[in-house]
Amino acid sequence: MQTKITIREVQKDDIPFIVGYWNNSSTDDLLAMGIDINNIEPLRNLGDRLEGQLELPYKNKAAYVLVVMMDEKRIGHCYVNNLIFGEEAFMHLHIWESNKHKKGIGSEMVRQSIPHFFEKLKLQTLFCEPAAMNPAPNKTLERIGFKLIKRHTTIPAGWTFPMEVNRWKMTLEDFKNIF
Repeated sequence: MQTKITIREVQKDDIPFIVGYWNNSSTDDLLAMGIDINNIEPLRNLGDRLEGQLELPYKNKAAYVLVVMMDEKRIGHCYVNNLIFGEEAFMHLHIWESNKHKKGIGSEMVRQSIPHFFEKLKLQTLFCEPAAMNPAPNKTLERIGFKLIKRHTTIPAGWTFPMEVNRWKMTLEDFKNIF
C-alpha cells in the first residue's frame, strides 16, 4: 500500500500534538535539535502563541504552521517564522516520530509546504537554516531546488543555542520555475 502524505493548515485540535512533540522529546533529542535546555521558556507558552495565530489574516501572522499527515494521521509540522508578509520567511520542519525519519517524508512535506508559503504569504524569498552537520535536511533542500548561500553561526530560534547552520534560499522566481 502506498503511503499518502498530505499537508494542511494547523487547526486548534492540532496544537496539543505540536506542543506534545516538544514536551515529550527527550533531553538527548532536544540537544540534537540544538535546543538550549536551559532556555526553554519560549516553549512553555507555545500552545497559546499558536492558538493566537489561528484566526489572524495571513498578512498579520508572525508564524504560519502546516500539519503533516500520513495516511490521515498527524506525523509532523512544517512552519515559517521570522515572517514578513509579502517579503520573506524562515522555514522549519519537524517529523515527530524518529521511525518516520529517512523515508522521504521530509522531502515530500517540504515539497507540499512550499506552495502554501509562497502563495498564502505572498513571499518573495523563503529561507531555511538547518544545522550544518545534519545531512538529511540539507540534502532535501538541495534536491528540491533551494540554493545554498552561506554557512554561518547563529541562534536559529529563541530556544536554541548558537550553532553552525547552512542558509538555503528559494526565491519566488525559483519557485515558479520548479513548481
